[in-house]
Amino acid sequence: MSICTSRGFDFVYDIIVASGGNTSPYRRWHTDKVIRQGDLVIIDQNAVGPAATSSTSYGVFKVGGVKWTSKEKDLYKECHSSMYAAIE
Repeated sequence: MSICTSRGFDFVYDIIVASGGNTSPYRRWHTDKVIRQGDLVIIDQNAVGPAATSSTSYGVFKVGGVKWTSKEKDLYKECHSSMYAAIE
């Protein structure tokens, strides 16, 4: 049983794991790219919950416990700020 179904979701219909240039929300294609230590990776999980609600969860992490560079931190902050500005 997945964590989603144990928390009341009906089913998970999509899980995407991508790294590098494939992490753009509109360009997540399946490839045979090997994920290496230090790569940024995104996990995108989509599920249907109670009363047919839809839920999307994202996680971004750096493989192998490697520290984020200043540029990566700045890009993440920019994306985060843009998303919340759009919500407002």
